[in-house]
Amino acid sequence: RVVDLTGEYTSTWFPNASSVASGTPVTVDSDQTTSGIDVSLPDAPIWPPEVDRIAGDNRYETAAKIAREYAPFSPGEGVVYVATGQGFADALSAAAAAAYLDAPLLLTAPTSLPSVIKTEIVRLKPQTIIIVGGTSVVSTGVENALKKLAPTVERQAGSDRYTTSRIVSREAFEADGATTAFVATGSGFADALAAASAAGSMGAPVVLVDGSSSRVPSATRTLLADLGVTDVYVAGGTAVVSSS
Repeated sequence: RVVDLTGEYTSTWFPNASSVASGTPVTVDSDQTTSGIDVSLPDAPIWPPEVDRIAGDNRYETAAKIAREYAPFSPGEGVVYVATGQGFADALSAAAAAAYLDAPLLLTAPTSLPSVIKTEIVRLKPQTIIIVGGTSVVSTGVENALKKLAPTVERQAGSDRYTTSRIVSREAFEADGATTAFVATGSGFADALAAASAAGSMGAPVVLVDGSSSRVPSATRTLLADLGVTDVYVAGGTAVVSSS
């Protein structure tokens, strides 16, 4: 069915056709009965769409307000991811993992847990909190504060952002596997950030790589093979992830 430039459905259908070019148009007007079409006509989409803003006074309040879209978890259930709000790398892979596990992603200051984040975790009552990144980005002090808020607190971290990305992806996706994965540079946030929402909806990890390298690390190849990945989407052009 055709949608015009205003976003509303037109009255023209192309039955049994994969494209307009290959179809014979059939026009169905309101309250008209037309034979040869066995479909129901849904309401036209709302256009322009409704737009809401979720925002706080800072990045931590904004993260907490977004997490409030989640209902509190049932006892013994639920995961919350926590990553530093002062850097982008760890949160990029965590975003896709969190989406896959239906878990919120909250941000923290490196050396102290913001009160607004603590309040939100108390409201959510998760069984498990996953800290993403090493103690240089989320300190042991923050970890100790989080241990007072959930029965289980674990840290997923590697020697660098690429190792951390692989660990986060493996831990989240290994049980069920993933046939699709997104690969993006770990040197910038833009491409991986855009890929994260798509990856989350597809049940796919976002794996960070050194885009300037001439090869894919063996650890990354092993991860993709272990997960059962058959399709890889590279996010970004050759300027950020080389053709090799």
